Amino acid sequence: MNTGFWIETNWGESHDNVNKNEITSMLLIFFKIEMPNAVLWIGDNDGMRALEIHKNFNVHYISGENMDQRKSISAQSAEHCSNLVNIFIKSDFMLFINEFYAGHSQIFHLN
Repeated sequence: MNTGFWIETNWGESHDNVNKNEITSMLLIFFKIEMPNAVLWIGDNDGMRALEIHKNFNVHYISGENMDQRKSISAQSAEHCSNLVNIFIKSDFMLFINEFYAGHSQIFHLN
C-alpha cells in the first residue's frame, strides 16, 4: 500500500503516512459528520500537491513547488469527491486532471 499521503481535518484530526483504506475510512467519516463547514485535506508527503474538500462538495487541487497554485471545482456529490480522491492517490496526474475538469462549468481559479 502507498503510504505517501497525510490527512488533516478542520475538527482537529491529523494522520501521517496513511494508506488507501485509511483515506477511504476518513472520507466516510467526513461525509457523515454533522458539521456543515467540515473540511478535509489529503496531501502527498512530497509536499507538491493536495486536495482540500469541503462538505458542500467544493474541491480544491493545490499544487506547485510552494503549494501556491490552486484550481477549484464544485463536485456533484460525495461519490464524485471520493472518485477524485481515489484517482488522486493513484498518482495518475493526467487521469486526475481529466476527471477533475470533466463536465464542470463551475471552475474557478485562485492564486
